[in-house]
Amino acid sequence: PDGCLPCSTFCSASVRVRPPVAINVATLASCTGVSAVPGQMALHVMPVWAVWMHDGLWLSTSGDSTKGRNLARKPRCSLTLDESGMQVVVEGNVRRVTDDGELRRFAEVYAAKYSWPMTVRNDAVHFEDGARGYVYAVRAETVFAFVEEPFTSTRWRF
Repeated sequence: PDGCLPCSTFCSASVRVRPPVAINVATLASCTGVSAVPGQMALHVMPVWAVWMHDGLWLSTSGDSTKGRNLARKPRCSLTLDESGMQVVVEGNVRRVTDDGELRRFAEVYAAKYSWPMTVRNDAVHFEDGARGYVYAVRAETVFAFVEEPFTSTRWRF
């Protein structure tokens, strides 16, 4: 399911990190870093808020922002998360979400996680301050996880 997932597995020196643990980190992490390549220019990295939905991370940003323009121009990115001694990197292709039902589900999950309400109209989300954001879904293709204590790391490809 979307939003918060229970973490039923754990990490140890003899046990590899399992995907549910990484999904739990993606669900719990309060801030995510997104990096997108803007054509021929240097890599652009910015913090964003994101939620885990449908096997990937979903985020919103203004279409006029640098990250929004980069995601529209080259729909691929990496997202970094850090929560409770585990770092996770999610790499994947990006699609702009315009389906009304998907946008409404995103708004529900986002508001539950961040207490930041939004409304949906005209293929975008709208915030109380009048700002508008496009929603992007990053379909997880490769996920890396690193655990600090005891140190272990792993990678999954989807």
